Amino acid sequence: MLEAVSPEPEAEAREIYFHLGLNLLDPLPEGLDPWLSELVQRRRRGEPLAYILGHRAFLDLDLEVTPAVLIPRPETEVLALVALERARRWPAPEVADVGTGSGALALYLARHHPAARIVATDLSAEALRVARRNARRLGIAGVHWVQADLLSGFGTATLHLVVSNPPYVSEAEYANLPRELHHEPRGALVAGRRGTELQEALLRQALRVLRPGGLILLELAPFQAARLREKARSLGYRRVHIHPDLSGRPRVLEAWR
Repeated sequence: MLEAVSPEPEAEAREIYFHLGLNLLDPLPEGLDPWLSELVQRRRRGEPLAYILGHRAFLDLDLEVTPAVLIPRPETEVLALVALERARRWPAPEVADVGTGSGALALYLARHHPAARIVATDLSAEALRVARRNARRLGIAGVHWVQADLLSGFGTATLHLVVSNPPYVSEAEYANLPRELHHEPRGALVAGRRGTELQEALLRQALRVLRPGGLILLELAPFQAARLREKARSLGYRRVHIHPDLSGRPRVLEAWR
């Protein structure tokens, strides 16, 4: 049924089985035909499967997602894994997750480094409500959820780590994105005319809020890597490194104060 409407029908079928609490060798329960037909019709209209099912897996988290938040993607799992490895350098690091959306990064760090003190920010009040629900449902405490613009409100030299998957699509690129992506919040995708505006703003602001020896980790589009590497170096970051995603493409900028 999904082959006619999805570029990845097998992957989406796996998501449906997971949603139903089944593995792929189990037969589908009887009586699901009307539900599956409605699901396919919604997919045919371009609605992302994650919004239809109301959740998305992110590493070992099962997150509620709604049209108020960006759907977490495998590329961001690379950012989360690098962030956790770096956060473990400190017994109780002060961490900011900027543009938290569903809370994926903050909740993953909090689950695996419970001593970390994490502030997760977002401009969207509705996104923060989704993130708080995820925290309650997963039983993860220790994250403070704050409505804020980027790193505004943080004190000077107070953070060990800043992590963010900010919007990094340009206005021109947005017009040509697949129809499905237009169901996701535009403000979580589009940064501005160039697409790197928010990453560059975070690099500037992080210089003020990071402690000496602290670092910032930013997700980026592969073609943005060279520009943002040079931007970080020109701002005075000591060490700058680009991490690849699972496909080997540049995906995460790491810059040390």
